[in-house]
Amino acid sequence: GPCWEPAVDLYEEADELRLLVSLPGVSPCQIEVALDEAGLLVRGERPRPCASPGTAIRRLEIPYGRFERRVPLPPGRYRLVQQSLADGCLLLVLRHR
Repeated sequence: GPCWEPAVDLYEEADELRLLVSLPGVSPCQIEVALDEAGLLVRGERPRPCASPGTAIRRLEIPYGRFERRVPLPPGRYRLVQQSLADGCLLLVLRHR
């Protein structure tokens, strides 16, 4: 089905990669992170806020529903050493193996 892609910042320091994924309104239990040869995959779902019956949507700019973002990584083998969600951003820290 339809899918949106969250914005991602990628920083590299010595033997570490830090990714910051913009996911406001998404709870940790709705996020899946996978690391493979093709890179890093972040996917999940941001639910629509509950609207009472008869509510008319006048503007809808925030993407809702399923999301998926694949991020190619610099050459090397990595392992995920930290995953945390704060202030609407998912922080992922990867280290070289």
